[in-house]
Amino acid sequence: MSNLLSTFQTLSTKWSLPPSTHAKSLQTLKHSVHLQTTLLILISSFKKFVKQFISTTSEIKTRLETRHENISNRHESLPSIFSLLRNWFLLLLRLRDSQTYLQSGEARHIGDVARSKSTTFKSLLKSKGVQGDGYTSYFKSEFYSGASWDEYFDDKVGLRVRLIKVLGEGKVNKLMERTFFESKFDEWDESYKTNSQNLETSISTLLTSISRYLGPVEFLGRDKEEKMKVTCGLDQLILHRLGDDFALKGEGGVLPEGFGKKEWKRVCEVGEVRGWEGEGKGKKRKVIDEDEDEEEDGGIKVLERKIEKVREGGSLEMIKREVGVGIITTGEDVGREETVGGEKVWRKEGDKNVEVLAVDDVEEDDVEEEKREFLAWGDELLVLV
Repeated sequence: MSNLLSTFQTLSTKWSLPPSTHAKSLQTLKHSVHLQTTLLILISSFKKFVKQFISTTSEIKTRLETRHENISNRHESLPSIFSLLRNWFLLLLRLRDSQTYLQSGEARHIGDVARSKSTTFKSLLKSKGVQGDGYTSYFKSEFYSGASWDEYFDDKVGLRVRLIKVLGEGKVNKLMERTFFESKFDEWDESYKTNSQNLETSISTLLTSISRYLGPVEFLGRDKEEKMKVTCGLDQLILHRLGDDFALKGEGGVLPEGFGKKEWKRVCEVGEVRGWEGEGKGKKRKVIDEDEDEEEDGGIKVLERKIEKVREGGSLEMIKREVGVGIITTGEDVGREETVGGEKVWRKEGDKNVEVLAVDDVEEDDVEEEKREFLAWGDELLVLV
């Protein structure tokens, strides 16, 4: 890739570039070479991470199937399965942040922030300023790597645009054609898209398996708001990323340089997520009651709980209402009764009369809150039942 710099020196003489133009162009080209060299190393690590994550996901899927087939002798307890899913979710968050790091260079973790501070080639993305509303920044993070896809291709402040402003589009195109410099980006883009598609397929496959062998699963993939809720009978696991509180310790960052197959295999071991520790705000645990345990650890909220058992005469639909899915039934009210605790409502469910909570009696921290939370996810919510 030094061919880019040597070719530029030759063409610069031929073009009789003024010293200031030559100096600005050369600095931009040096940054571009650094960017491409770094990016190719990172994408190689990302590919190995994705491959091992897919292998881990496949192993969890197999364990779910095995547990389901041995229904009379479940050698793997539900808490053990929930622990696997928690670890899988943490790995997924790291992968999502890896994708962000490759695309924009946003430094979300200690090691990545340290690199962004020490690099000679500082990111120029934040100079893009704000959007049309006058206050929303295009690039909001405090630190960027200076070696990402957007750093080169952004249409306002990318290195390519900056080079064109100094040299002119004709000279830049001629330089790129002679050196095939940008063809490497095409290879990178194709590889990234293929691996990202394989990742999405793997995630979808596991969610389908969870739905088939455990029970309903709800999944939100929105950046920094990732959530997953798994219901198995009367047991429930809820995982929720707490925005920027999720952070990796260590100097390596989200995609440590030099990580190969062996290192990523160790990180992605199913039984325990290794090679990272959550920074966050420290570990907090509170037992809400004997059937509900909430924990904040490493920037994610983990909630394991028992769903209140359905009263006599209940149904599967009643269970769904108890956890906030379709709480307002279309069943016909067949009776009401005033009690000390409030009003009981009896509704027709098929050929059974079911006692349900009156909607007006739902407390702020009860199922109605859960209902609002999950319905607020909108179109990005994936629900498998």
